[in-house]
Amino acid sequence: MSSDSLVLDYYRDRDAKAGIHNAINSFLALGGDHHDLGRYESEEVLMQETVVIKDDRGVGYLARKDMDGVEAMISMTAVLAECNLPPYRDAKSLFQSRRGKKDIPVNRVSLAWYGHPSYDKARVGLENIRTQFSLKYDTLDKINDNVVAGEPALTSENRVVSKVDQVANGIRDADFPKAIDPNNVIRTVLLSSPLYRYVEDNAITYSKLNLAENVEDSVAQRCSPEEFKVGMVVCVQATPCVVPTVKHGYKVMLKLRNILCVSDEIYKKYVFAVRVKDVNSTPKPGGGLKRAATEPEWIPKKKRTFTMGDVRMRDERALSEEADERERGQDNELSTKGGEAGNIVDKFRQLTTGRGDGSASSGGGNKE
Repeated sequence: MSSDSLVLDYYRDRDAKAGIHNAINSFLALGGDHHDLGRYESEEVLMQETVVIKDDRGVGYLARKDMDGVEAMISMTAVLAECNLPPYRDAKSLFQSRRGKKDIPVNRVSLAWYGHPSYDKARVGLENIRTQFSLKYDTLDKINDNVVAGEPALTSENRVVSKVDQVANGIRDADFPKAIDPNNVIRTVLLSSPLYRYVEDNAITYSKLNLAENVEDSVAQRCSPEEFKVGMVVCVQATPCVVPTVKHGYKVMLKLRNILCVSDEIYKKYVFAVRVKDVNSTPKPGGGLKRAATEPEWIPKKKRTFTMGDVRMRDERALSEEADERERGQDNELSTKGGEAGNIVDKFRQLTTGRGDGSASSGGGNKE
């Protein structure tokens, strides 16, 4: 999903924001504001509809007053700015959501509104929920202000599996869909251990909105979680709860329940712009690129500063070469003179030998 986050760089454009706001407004007008978190910006509405329930482990739940034992549901409609959703490729990507922590991984989504006024209402509604929880808790951490891609965001998450000792008695295992774990990563890494179980509390539904010509006939159909991309306009349903922290305190969190793809028009428009930009920035063959060297340089040449020692060494080498050259010249001169003297001796010997032979032959003839 990280590669798709590049589309968020285009969402600060005026036209992109207008498209985002139109998609959010259209869904809210369709009836998507039925559970909208912004409704609870009025503390009176919150007090009338909900009540806080606290269990033996100290975990708090926001329940509906009109339905005994049923959790209260809130919804948020905005841009999917960041997410950790299945399917997971390997164990590393599975634990990416809890970076640096040895704890159960979570499915997490973060939403950004890009200037839509419903964010301010949602933020006030969440603070009112925290205030209602604080009536039953002495210490309750403040809600962190998250920022994703430069925009304020709200996050909801849910554990991939549950610890055995935290599952209530009588709770059965839920069906584990193949679509959320086609690579058997969760089954191998977590569910193969007797310490973890997959129950209904861990289940998340994934759907997409199919708009019909008659808007009232539009329906939500189930889909695969891999169809959700960063940059789409989505609606997330979650339930507020309070959980213990490692610092022996408590914090408010939104437990992720359902996620719906509302619109992907803005995403499709700008994701192709990102792809085209990537292609255009790639160097083309024959595009004016020059080779760094005609011959490959396997070992770089050593380069250092020129010192006085190098100067002396250079001068000594030059003097040595001159002396060698003079010595070679003297040897050549001596060899030349020695050759000329040898030639004179040879000629004298030949003359002497030839004259003696002639007199001997003539003398022998007279005696006969």
